Amino acid sequence: KAGMPVIPAYICGTYEALPKGANKKINFGREISLRFGKEIYIERGKPYQEISNLIMASIKQLKDN
Repeated sequence: KAGMPVIPAYICGTYEALPKGANKKINFGREISLRFGKEIYIERGKPYQEISNLIMASIKQLKDN
């Protein structure tokens, strides 16, 4: 609604650094990285589900690369 672009982001390596059930003990030997995608400009009047699908597809692309 604000007319600002959405910047998709993907955080990689968090599970390896703090696996489920690790009792809050962080494995500092693991690398955590943050990947940013290209700006996405949303057209006014686009359905929210379509916007969500577009953003999630962009995040998935960051994960796969």
